[in-house]
Amino acid sequence: DKLFAPNLRRLEQAQQELFKDFDIENPPLLSYYDQLKKRFKLPSRSLLEFEKEGYRKFIRMLKKVNKVLVRRAKEQARNTARKLIMNHSGSARVKFEAELANILIQHQSVKDENILKTK
Repeated sequence: DKLFAPNLRRLEQAQQELFKDFDIENPPLLSYYDQLKKRFKLPSRSLLEFEKEGYRKFIRMLKKVNKVLVRRAKEQARNTARKLIMNHSGSARVKFEAELANILIQHQSVKDENILKTK
């Protein structure tokens, strides 16, 4: 503990030095935005916040809709698969199950790609 105390104190001093002119209510980035706003007639900060929240809600809604569609597609695929498996027997059934597994693996990889794109 004694070893880290001087370093911790130095770190705190450095932070105080860095943020001495930093105004929480009006951070530098926002004051810079205000300057640009005047020059280029940009929307106000409150409107930006409102739009940001709107986009978040829209994205949440899309994700929910997507989940519902994926669930329906899976149910439909399962039902179809069950019907087909009931009608298959022997080697044809094994081939079909392998094909079905392949389709499900592809679906999972597409889903993973979509998740990565949304992050």
